[in-house]
Amino acid sequence: MGCASINNFYDCRRMEISNNTKPKMFKEIMGKNKTLIVTNIISPYRIPVWNELNRLLRGNFKVLFLAERDKNRMWKIPFDQMHFKWEIVPNYSFFIQKLDWGLYFNWGLLRKIKTFHPDVLSVTSYDALGFLKVIFYAKLSKTPLVIWHGGHRYSSRVKSGLLNLLRTKLFKIANMHIAYGTLAADRLRDIGIPNKNIIIAYNTVDTHKLAIKVKAIRKKQQRNFVNYIYVGQLVQRKGVRELLFAWKAVKLTKSHLLIVGDGELKTDLQYLSRKLNLSNVTFSGFVQPSNMPTYFAQSDVLVMPSLREVWGLVVNEGLASGCYVLASRYAGSTYDMIRSEKVGLIFDPADPIEFKKTLKKAYEHVKSMNFNREKSCSMGKSYNVETYALAIYKALYKSHNHESK
Repeated sequence: MGCASINNFYDCRRMEISNNTKPKMFKEIMGKNKTLIVTNIISPYRIPVWNELNRLLRGNFKVLFLAERDKNRMWKIPFDQMHFKWEIVPNYSFFIQKLDWGLYFNWGLLRKIKTFHPDVLSVTSYDALGFLKVIFYAKLSKTPLVIWHGGHRYSSRVKSGLLNLLRTKLFKIANMHIAYGTLAADRLRDIGIPNKNIIIAYNTVDTHKLAIKVKAIRKKQQRNFVNYIYVGQLVQRKGVRELLFAWKAVKLTKSHLLIVGDGELKTDLQYLSRKLNLSNVTFSGFVQPSNMPTYFAQSDVLVMPSLREVWGLVVNEGLASGCYVLASRYAGSTYDMIRSEKVGLIFDPADPIEFKKTLKKAYEHVKSMNFNREKSCSMGKSYNVETYALAIYKALYKSHNHESK
């Protein structure tokens, strides 16, 4: 099979990397060993993943959070759903909006690691002092280490050659690497990490649960409009300004755009919408994750116009909800999830003409007999909590057994 088109190219890359990380019969049970993961904040979408991983590891598992949440996160944390050992490390944290970067200053982190005495350590990033402490602790104590990586050539904010060199040396301390998707795995290979040391664990939400809720609500609804939805923060890198200009240009009849989210640009974007006289655009404000099924059930097309995005979980959510998804070429999830025009389109949100054409093409597709929500839903559900947790489990297993060395 050739790799001429962008979708075929990434299908080939998925096959190449998957073949190098083919599942093996586990010689030892990881559940007998203690695993400690250090991550930044408590993200509601990751709680089901931690729960499933805890099941796979038979309870010998703990998560240390560097902070409870970032200042820009408005979600309610469902503590009652956290069925695994966890702890928030004492900290002072703040969020730099312009850099889209949380900073955490923790005390007592190394003491907590030593007390738990893990057989395997893992960090979900490397851009905080706490993560660096864990990485160097693993090196000095010779504890097997797994580093997660989601960045790719379209998402990187670091252009300095020196910083990239330091990051490369840091990554090579780890026994194994977890990549969010194909683009992230390619980035790891570019800096010299061999395929055998990379496990792709496709970033996701609980797509099965979401699909069930959305389907139950959608059955009760009838409408003639084609409803578009944007879900995310209202910040520059999310491309909402570009979305509003494209929406003005396309002039679709019997259509509506709902913008769900909050952020520093909310007032400016609402003003722009009024200035452009966009009567068929509504801003809902922030919506708690538990209430999102209702909004997805009312939608036909999900638009993710990000100008820079590590992954883009809203693509998982949109597909699982049966929406036709318009996904930015600058997001990691796009190249793994939008494999066919039957479920969505890949576009460049920085190109106004292409953006306009993409919005129109989606409108025509939804109005045609070719629109099949089940195909989108099936694609979304194929990226689920169980496969995500199992891939993480494999990386932990291989790290502990030094298969990568």
